[in-house]
Amino acid sequence: MPMSMSSAKIAIVPGELYVVSSGYREVDMATLSRCNHTIMSTGTYSWWTAYLANGSTIYYSNWPKPGTVLDEMVQKSDYFLDSWISML
Repeated sequence: MPMSMSSAKIAIVPGELYVVSSGYREVDMATLSRCNHTIMSTGTYSWWTAYLANGSTIYYSNWPKPGTVLDEMVQKSDYFLDSWISML
């Protein structure tokens, strides 16, 4: 599979970055869960890979947007683990 533009612009240091595009979600999740650390999006796929990896995890702390209906519904302390690191 061809590398995306975002991947192509990263200066790759051997052994530091791996681009996985197996075409199978379960293989990608298994691969991500074996990583040492995770920078996650707010989706459930990222949540599970971060949880299964059990390393340092960085997440976007401004989700959901303050004052929205979703913000009223989501209890962040239930979604983001105490050991995870928030990022603005």
